[in-house]
Amino acid sequence: MLFIVSVAGNHVLAQLTEIDPKDDNEPRQTESVEKDKDKKDSRFVYGGFMAAGFGNYTTINLSPVVGYRVTDKFTPGIGFTWQYAQYKDADNMVYNPFADYKFNTLGGRVFMQYSILYGVFAHAEYEQLWYNFEFLESPYLQINDQQPGLFLGGGYRFGAGNSAGLQILALWNALWDTDNLIYPNPWTLRFSVMF
Repeated sequence: MLFIVSVAGNHVLAQLTEIDPKDDNEPRQTESVEKDKDKKDSRFVYGGFMAAGFGNYTTINLSPVVGYRVTDKFTPGIGFTWQYAQYKDADNMVYNPFADYKFNTLGGRVFMQYSILYGVFAHAEYEQLWYNFEFLESPYLQINDQQPGLFLGGGYRFGAGNSAGLQILALWNALWDTDNLIYPNPWTLRFSVMF
């Protein structure tokens, strides 16, 4: 009885389309080829983060990234970083323990993200930064050096599926040491946008 009800409830629909023999000999681009091309173009992802703060302590940070979604879960990419910071004691306090300084950083990064489950992803990133640290008052010291970073961790993506969203990442710098002038500790909390 159950078999009869399940078979009787199914319908089959079909449609016949007449084919013109002249069209078969001419090459043409089908919709599926166009969709595949659009799908390949949409596999690029763009984003990064930027920050700015002004006052006695001025900071500007620009870090754009570009990635390519190889699969729905795996996205490698590259990025660029520029950071500027300056501390200026406007009151010239006698007991101020910080000398006025200027700090410029420039570098690049390569990264990989792998989606695990429902917005959660693993993240690995290698970064190489070159910096110039300059004291603007006594001792008038200038330091030029480089700082590598290997960031491992993960994050969560809020937003519209794989197409756009806000990312929150918690990363640990495996190459961090106490002489690191760029990052005060090995942990970094990062907010970024990807679209």
